[in-house]
Formats: sequence, C-alpha cells, structure tokens
Amino acid sequence: MTGSRSCGGAGRGTRRGVGMPRDPVIPVDHTVNAHETLPGSRLELFDGAGHFPHIDDPRRFVHLLHEFVTTTEPAHADRHSLRRHLQETP
Repeated sequence: MTGSRSCGGAGRGTRRGVGMPRDPVIPVDHTVNAHETLPGSRLELFDGAGHFPHIDDPRRFVHLLHEFVTTTEPAHADRHSLRRHLQETP
C-alpha cells in the first residue's frame, strides 16, 4: 500500500494496510503515508516483521485478514467506475 492509486478499487472503500518496519522492499513510511491519505483505512504494523508478515506472524496475519473480510463492506468496481477513477486521479 503505497498510495491511493496503487491500492486498487475505484478509490473508495476501506483498505487495510500492513506495514513492516524491517521491510527492505517497501519502507514502512510509505504505508503510514498511504494510511494517512486514505480516509477510513486501517493500519497494522507488524513490529519485527520483514516483507512477509504472513510468514513472520501467520496467526496475527490470518486474524487481521479474517477480521477485515468479515467486517468490511465490499467495494463495487466495474470497468466504467475504474476508468472514471483513473481519469479523475492526478
């Protein structure tokens, strides 16, 4: 999760960001910035985790994924709404 455009969807809906302070690929600051930019987003930091939180802490990862899927209304996105969103996004 590095910005609203790269998060997919039509620019609407809830997103869950997972940041790993030891991630050598995606700096945790990018995830925090995306979270601060996206209203309604949820952020979880996996202290001590690298790029693969599902390997570093699988139970917590599965718990958060399950909680997110069961408590979040699915976003509606079709070809037309995605195209409109991309055209409106600077």
